[in-house]
This record gives sequence, C-alpha cells and structure tokens, in this order.
Amino acid sequence: MADSIGDHQMRFPDQPRRDASGPSDPRGGGPGGSAYWPVDSQRLPDQRPGMSFPQNPSGGYVAGAPQRTAPTDTPTTQIQQGPHYQLAPGTTLQNGRYVVEEVIGQGGMGHVYRVLDTHLARRRALKEMIPQMGDPEAELMNYRRETQMLLNQEHPGIPQIFDSFIEHRRAYIILEFIPGDNLEKRLAHTQGFLSERQVGEWMLQLCHIVGFLHSQRPPIIFRDIKPNNIILTPDGRIVLVDFGIAKTFVPDEEHTNVGTNGYAPPEQYKRQAEPRSDIYAIGATMHHLLTRSDPRKEPPFTFHERMPRQLNPAISEAMEAVIMKCVSSRLDDRYQSCEDLEFAIESAVGIAPLDDTSHFRAVHGGGGRIRATWAPALGPTGTLISASAPIWSFETEEEIRATPCVGPQLIYIGSYDNNLYALDRRTGALAWKFATEGGICSRPTLWRDLVIFGSEDFNVYALHAQTGAEVWRYRTWHHVRSSPRVFRDTIYIGSDDGYMHAIDPRNGVMLWRYQTYREVQSSAAFANGQLYFGSRDNYVYAVDAATGEKKWSLRTNGPVISAPCVVDDYLYVGSYDFSIYCLEAQSGWRAWEERTEKFIISSPVIDGDRLFVGSTDGHLYSFNRRTGRRLWRYRAGNQVNSTPTVADGVVYFGSIDRSLYALDANEGRLRWRFETEGIVPGSPVVADGLVYIGSADHRLYALRVASQG
Repeated sequence: MADSIGDHQMRFPDQPRRDASGPSDPRGGGPGGSAYWPVDSQRLPDQRPGMSFPQNPSGGYVAGAPQRTAPTDTPTTQIQQGPHYQLAPGTTLQNGRYVVEEVIGQGGMGHVYRVLDTHLARRRALKEMIPQMGDPEAELMNYRRETQMLLNQEHPGIPQIFDSFIEHRRAYIILEFIPGDNLEKRLAHTQGFLSERQVGEWMLQLCHIVGFLHSQRPPIIFRDIKPNNIILTPDGRIVLVDFGIAKTFVPDEEHTNVGTNGYAPPEQYKRQAEPRSDIYAIGATMHHLLTRSDPRKEPPFTFHERMPRQLNPAISEAMEAVIMKCVSSRLDDRYQSCEDLEFAIESAVGIAPLDDTSHFRAVHGGGGRIRATWAPALGPTGTLISASAPIWSFETEEEIRATPCVGPQLIYIGSYDNNLYALDRRTGALAWKFATEGGICSRPTLWRDLVIFGSEDFNVYALHAQTGAEVWRYRTWHHVRSSPRVFRDTIYIGSDDGYMHAIDPRNGVMLWRYQTYREVQSSAAFANGQLYFGSRDNYVYAVDAATGEKKWSLRTNGPVISAPCVVDDYLYVGSYDFSIYCLEAQSGWRAWEERTEKFIISSPVIDGDRLFVGSTDGHLYSFNRRTGRRLWRYRAGNQVNSTPTVADGVVYFGSIDRSLYALDANEGRLRWRFETEGIVPGSPVVADGLVYIGSADHRLYALRVASQG
C-alpha cells in the first residue's frame, strides 16, 4: 500500500525568523530556548518532487534515491548546471556563510544537511528543495508562499527557521539543529511495548504543540501527524517536524488530499481537512505507539477492528477510550480541541494538576465521567508513621481537588459538586454553601467581608463571607481554574480564555486584562508593583500591576501552570519542561535552573533559604533557593502535584498516592503520613495547630499538626 496520499505541495519561506539569544516573546522577539533539527517524514522513495524528505531509519540513504555527490572542491556556482545532486562536505552557500558538514536526511526533492553557520559559529540544519518538474520558478514561489505561515510561530516544539534563500535554482531553509530520534525509530528500538505513561506524556507535549497551531488566527492544521514526524530530544522534549504540508484553515475551502495512509482521517481524503483532523492523527499515533500495529499496513479507518487492549492488554480502559474517541470517523464524535484531549490523556495516565489548577481531568463519553483508577501507594521512602485520627472531616457530593481558605471563624472549600462550602473551623459543621454551574478547583481568597473564587462555569464570584449571599459576579470567556490573588485592593485571576484579569473587588468591574496565547491556570504573585504569572503558552510573564503593561516575558520549554513566588527580588516558578527556575524579578534574567525528572505542576514555597516544590516524578524536592543546589528529595508513592506548606519546621504536601505527608523540613525525614481514600492533588493549609486538606474521596479533613522532635 502506498505510504502517502494525494499531491504534496511543499512551500518555501522568503523571510528569515529572528535569530537572537535570550528569552523570546510570542508577541515578538528572539527565539531563545533550545535548538532542534527536523527529521522529515518517511514516505516511499518514488515520491514525485515537491514532497517531504524521508529519513532512513538505518542512518543511510533511501534505496533507489540518487547518490551522486559534488566533489568537495566543486564551487557552488557549478551545482545547478552539473550532474551533481547531493552537496558534498565542504560545499559553501551564501558567500561562504554556510558550510556543509554531512547529509542527515534525503528524499525525492532534496536533502537535509548539517551545516556550520560561520557567522555565528553554530551548527544548523539545511533543508533543500530541487525543482525537477514543470515551471521551477513557479514551484519555488508556491513553496515560499505556503510555509510563510511558520515564520512567526515561536514555540519550542516547532522547528525554528533562521534563514531562507534561493541559490542557483535550489531553495534552502536554515533551521535549528539538535540530536534526537523520531518516535517511529524509538518504537523500533524498544523491546516489547512502550509504557502507557511514557506515551501519554509524549502525547501531552504533542497536544500542546498542535493546540498552539490551532490557536493561531487563522488556525494552522498540520495534516501529517505520525510517529516519524515527532522527534524526541535527549532531554525528553517533543518536537513536531516536517511542516511541508501544514496549511492555514479556512472554513469551506477545499484542500489538496495530502497526508499519510492510516493516519489521515476520512475527511482528509475528501480534501476537507480541519483542526479535528489532527486529533484523529494523534489518536492514530497513540494507537501505533502503544500497540505496535502500523496503520499504514492496515486498511484505512479500521481501528475499531484492532482495539488497543486486544493488542496490548497492559493498556488501561481509560486510555483505550481516549484513543478510540480520537479516531472516530465522525468529526463531532472526536475531542473537539487539543485542550479537551490533553485533559483526557492526563486523566488516563494519572496526571492531575494541583492546588490552584487542580481541576478534574475526565474522559467524557457515554454521558458520564470515566475516572482514572488509583492503586494504593507502594510506600514512600522511610518508615510509615500514621497520623492521629482526624479532628473532623466534612463530606461533599463530589471530589475535592481545591485548596481550602481559612478565615477567622470559617474555612472555605470548593468541590466538583459545583458548590463552595463554608464550614466552622473548630467542628467542621456546615455554615452555608453556594451553588455555581461548574466545578470549583481553585482556592478562594478573602477581601474585607467578601470571599472571592472562580468556577468552571466561567465566572468569578464575590460572596458575603459570613452569609454566602452573592455580592457580584464577573464573567470570563472560559473555565476559571486559577486562584484569585488580591494585591493593593485589586483582584488578579487567570482564565482558560487566555487572559489575566484585573478586577475591582468592590463591584466586579474589569480594570484591565492581559492576553496570553493559551490558558492562564497559574495564580499570580506580586512584588514591587509588578504582577507575575505563567501560561500554558510556555511563558512566564511580568506586567505592571496597575496598568497591565508588559515588562518582560521568558519562554520555558513547557506550559507554566505553577504559581510563581517572589522573595528578595527573585522569582521562583516551575514548568512542564521538568525545571524549577530562579529569575531576577525586575528583568527576567535567569539566575539558575534545576531539573527534576518529570513535569512540575506544584508551586514553589520558600522558607528561609530553602525552596520546596513537588514534581510528577513522585518526589518532593528541597533546594537552596540562592544557588539551586539540591539539599534533599523525598519519594512519595506517586506524583506530587500539591504545593507544599511549611510550618514550625515541618513541610506538608499531598500526593496522588492518596496521602498527606509531614516531613522534617531540614532533613526530609518522615514525621507522619495520613492516607485518605482518594488522590490528594490539592494543597494543605496550616492554622492554629491544625492542618486542613481536601481529597478526591469527597472529604475535607482537619488533622493535628506534626509534633516537634
């Protein structure tokens, strides 16, 4: 069966991307971040010109492709007219700026080379197109027009274009270069099956990239997602390559029927690709990686005949449901956005964000929720010491993934039963409850006589703290999963609509809003008149707290839903790129960066010179906040998405293993562990000798703090 379908039309940019060092901003600025190189899609060697380069999995050349090379001393001016097809090592382009070092990919339309940029003393990837049919000038113009869309797509998972030019009737693009293997090669080199968790984490990164493309105006649809076009870097980062057939989406516009057999959805064969077509291809990719069943070798649209769990019994029912929803033949039966797919994958593999952003991750299907199941913890490092029985507990009707807010007499907690509860701090007795139309996963805050919180019904509410009477509500344009912060009589709260909102707490009137390019689920920090927060667009932002004017931004290599904290003019924040960052608060200059082994969803907490933060790698970390040196780490039984709390030399945190932990803050030694009946993604709060914690078992618990000694 042919590996690819339709008529592929490659395009070529005529503007270079900005090549600058340091952090960049999606609104403009240099790229910054890590470099990467594109490994092109693997298609049949008899491709016609205008198609993308295949990569030979063995590292050599594709069988049947021309192998002629230009002698090293052949001048560039002789390449077009002579018989030579492949540039030899030592060949120079652009008046000597680029020196060819070796071929790293090859196909019917040209090659991909590793080159040295002599102006910047950096290695790059050089992608080549040699027109061979029809009107060469017209081909080059079409190539240039189609990939113009990529020039300003600043994202760490998208190939960065540094330069482009036409030399002697050949078109070239200069891209970043990094080592890495595509996922098809990774699968081939794996004995047995890849783990569901590993594939899930890769697909989450892929969803972030594809979601970024779909968020452009107009949206960009990739149209050829498959393992061979997904690069895994040595540091675990996913990069999507081969944008040769990506295209801006215009409703009702007919496209060429491009793509790859097995991964392309039915509508793509009908020249009607749209953003949900990419979701189908992500599902097909997950199916391939988890089952080792190559869809290119099967009849199209037959995933229902090859159910994932039949091929690999280790796949969970939740993940199978995710895959099969993605590969539904009907567009309306698939996930409707990459965000929805992200949430479903996170639920299936057990990544549940915490604290201010610990909203429910569900696979929606069949009219109900499919919840991830959690095995009891295997046991943490050290001896298990049970906490004393709770002083009291209060049960709601649904999961509690939020963090409580403690007031003078009452404690406030949100639940996924859509209610905010006010309870007596001493007894846990219900004082009042207020119903919204969405789950509440953020932490409320108090301002004067008001309690303020956000809901997944898109609203921010202000209630009378003693009676629960509504005072005002402010509507955003999407779910509110960030927690409100009040600084200088202004409320700051993020929304999944992509904005950080500044609201007057007296009347709920918007003062300003600042737009990012993805969901703002991070909660804000304030210092020296500036507001700091993260976004799922991978950036940390600093804006003027009074006006919303941007001061600086720094790009990480993953979404930032961790809430920053600022101490002594330094900002600390975690990222999905596995790292904890220390930045100069006034400028965004990076003082240090330390990596964990998985995503950081937890928000850092400072106590003296110690920084505490959790990681989805299952550890709570303690770092020296001034140098970044790791002091200790403690292994829990599962992910630590909870933000820790420090009180009287004890650090408290929750874990997905269903437990609340109390550790000696200096040594990381276990004081006690209290096990609930559900995961604990929210964060503990300590007040008056009690520690309060919510659990997905529907309960809020009040426990005695750890004793000294």
